[in-house]
Amino acid sequence: MENGFLGRGFPFPLRIADGEIEPENGEAKIRQAIYVILMTRQGERPMLPEFGSRLWDYVFDLPGETCRHLLCSEIVQAVCRWEHRVDHVSAAVDDSELSRGKVILTVSYTVRATNRPDNLVFPFYLEEGGGR
Repeated sequence: MENGFLGRGFPFPLRIADGEIEPENGEAKIRQAIYVILMTRQGERPMLPEFGSRLWDYVFDLPGETCRHLLCSEIVQAVCRWEHRVDHVSAAVDDSELSRGKVILTVSYTVRATNRPDNLVFPFYLEEGGGR
């Protein structure tokens, strides 16, 4: 198992292969953890109400340079606070598709254990059930 020291766990969403849950390993697990951090609203987890991010607090103020900066700062702070397997976190926001209800978030980071740069790019839909 390559980079097994980076962690192993259940993927989100769950994937089933041959009737069993297929675990996530290594750097893919880190990407998933970052995604979960960013998509979890603070206060959503009763036993850990501080967990997550406040992305939703900013996205409805877009467009604007100030809001993009605040959104990037929130991403960096949330990832640095909750994902200790990464360093050198930076973020970028592409709001060119805002009129279609979508913002593209890019999170760049370095995996501490391997010193390998990596990133996560994903669409952030302003309405639940987005992506249509």
